[in-house]
Amino acid sequence: MDTSRRRLVRGTPDSLGYQRLETAPGEGLQVREDIAQAGESRAPERLVAFAHLSDLHVMDPQSPTRVEFLERYADPDSPYREVIPLVGTYRPQEIFTPHVVEAMVQAVNELDVEFAISTGDATDACQANELDAYLTLLDGGEVRPDSGDPARWEGVHSSTAETYDVRYWHPDGPPPGLTEDLPRTVYGFPEAPGALRAAAASFEASGLDVPWFAVHGNHDNMLQGCVPPWPELAEVTVGPRKLVGMPEGNEIELVDGFDKADRQVVARLVGAPAVEVTADPARRHVTRAEWVGAHVACHGHGFRQDHVDSGTAYYAFDMGPLRGLVLDTVNPHGYWQGSFDVAQFEWLEAQLRAEPGKLFVLFSHHPLRTLTNDTGPDRRILADEVADLLAKHSNVILWVNGHTHENTVTAHQTFWEVTTASHIDWPQQARRIEILDNRDGSLSIVTTIIDHAGPTAWDGGSSPVSLAGLSRELSANYWQGRDDGRREFKGAGGAADRNVELLIKNPLGA
Repeated sequence: MDTSRRRLVRGTPDSLGYQRLETAPGEGLQVREDIAQAGESRAPERLVAFAHLSDLHVMDPQSPTRVEFLERYADPDSPYREVIPLVGTYRPQEIFTPHVVEAMVQAVNELDVEFAISTGDATDACQANELDAYLTLLDGGEVRPDSGDPARWEGVHSSTAETYDVRYWHPDGPPPGLTEDLPRTVYGFPEAPGALRAAAASFEASGLDVPWFAVHGNHDNMLQGCVPPWPELAEVTVGPRKLVGMPEGNEIELVDGFDKADRQVVARLVGAPAVEVTADPARRHVTRAEWVGAHVACHGHGFRQDHVDSGTAYYAFDMGPLRGLVLDTVNPHGYWQGSFDVAQFEWLEAQLRAEPGKLFVLFSHHPLRTLTNDTGPDRRILADEVADLLAKHSNVILWVNGHTHENTVTAHQTFWEVTTASHIDWPQQARRIEILDNRDGSLSIVTTIIDHAGPTAWDGGSSPVSLAGLSRELSANYWQGRDDGRREFKGAGGAADRNVELLIKNPLGA
């Protein structure tokens, strides 16, 4: 599970291009001296070590307001592929999100760390049942992934004639008399009979053995990370109609309008073709205050009651001799990129000014370069203004985030930015981050990529860890990435983004 010992890579493609996973030699530390160089005599002292998880996307894949049908406009055979290269509303492996998190928790529990932090998009569509499942997965207890009718699967992966669509992967195969789906016949996806039943089954989550902290992400606040939970959507989400098809109109405008939270476009999508499903009040949407309040009710995880009362989701916490600042980069007015409101930006500046003799680590969902979202009536603080503030405070040494679903490490003038991949897309990884004082005027930030505990090859089992292995294999083979020239780096990043030692001058001196 520690990738310094062994890595998982795609194997030889079969006749349809499907690749099983194989083990490869581990990857040693690459030293990066973009910002500072190591001294001649180092005597490293550990300051803190923690596990970084991001983009868990624990989801209700049977939810009526999931708009999986938009995804096909980015398929390889779509006439719109040139202008719609990415949608993100459907993935063949999405039915296994709770199981991947369980497998990652088991991996993290093997690490030598003081705490863990989840940097946002813990849920997928701000639903109460998703929030409950995510909290239980990290705290421990019985997880119930199913929703709607407990006797049957009502999402697009099912094999019932009423909802069958050849564009989706159906692990149990097609209904009698209907053709096999395209994932199987064109892209070589496997049969996995019984996988849907296993995906819906309740199981006992291990829970993290160390304290953990939470960060708010755009999917925790909006439907599929883009659209605020407006009342017209809330009614459909808990109701008996599942949206299954595109309404009449310009497809590009509809996909783009959903992405940008255009309320008129979303209203048209709500009127799309639908099938009857079981209504479920547990799918209700939660506000930011409710999301924070649910954490307060179970150990806090960084939040306090005053955050609930004020409707905020940013806070500070101490981690040994360092201080962590957790930021809320979600724009509640819609769209998936991030920004700050003015009050939070002023809070951040005040925190940095108040402790000039402290080392700071920032945690957020969005990376700096994605702070581009000025949607809404109020002034939003974007990337350039944030960068200007940080340039004045060299005691910020590290910014840890997610959102992009890729492992990347970026050197800025005075700090390092470490972005970690998601749990839903390939390669489904987390990170161990250790900060060392080298006692020579420099600090080292050592990051090691961690694989979850799922098997390299799916063993046909129905345990959560077995299903996590199947999920990872499916994610490695998603058809929309097969013609991507960056495929080998997408998600996983390059060697300089994974197991690295990042040198930085100690702003507080030797």
